[in-house]
Amino acid sequence: MPKIGKNPGVKKFVMRPDLYNAIQEKKVFAEASTHSGISAGVIKADWDAAGEVIRTWTTEGHSIPLPSLGTMRFGVRSKAVKIS
Repeated sequence: MPKIGKNPGVKKFVMRPDLYNAIQEKKVFAEASTHSGISAGVIKADWDAAGEVIRTWTTEGHSIPLPSLGTMRFGVRSKAVKIS
């Protein structure tokens, strides 16, 4: 049993994203193309456009809905920022 956190001995899941391998971008577009019937080139163009919108809106402080995943929002904790 894990001995971490406030309840040692209770089973927990600890996410460690550094354990996962990055999938090649072209493989993602090819898989999406297979599932949708839309060409990989069109999917890449859409993905690039969505990325620009997400980047712009998140840096303006908006929450971004990601269908089937949830909502993405970046925040800044006051203790993490040095105010001059």
